[in-house]
Amino acid sequence: MNTLLFVIIAAGAVALLIVMKNVKSKGVLNVNVEKAVQIHNENKAIILDVRTENEFAQGHLKNARNIPVQQLSEKVSELSSWKDNSMLVYCHSGARSTAACFLLKKNGFTKLNNMSGGISAWIAAGNNVEN
Repeated sequence: MNTLLFVIIAAGAVALLIVMKNVKSKGVLNVNVEKAVQIHNENKAIILDVRTENEFAQGHLKNARNIPVQQLSEKVSELSSWKDNSMLVYCHSGARSTAACFLLKKNGFTKLNNMSGGISAWIAAGNNVEN
């Protein structure tokens, strides 16, 4: 049974590496928290939280806009004036924000940064959130 578990974990790791490579090759950068802090501090950077409204209300990055990933395709036009701005996209752990970045890239956004580890990594690194 331990061998089967190892194989499953290894397959998952390989799949994750493939996804991460594809994200970068499609013009979306996966950034760590340190780089996310730099992007967050840029005056022109757009901060997009794609978690649910309830999650957002429990704490979010300063100046973040909340558009849940489930609503992003309907509301992408609200962001269209910022297509060429640097954008930091995050969720709880990085999965929903990856999907959001693919959607944004498909809609012409050019400077997308997906925060690896999401707000969980942000908080774990000792960074502040707002309510």
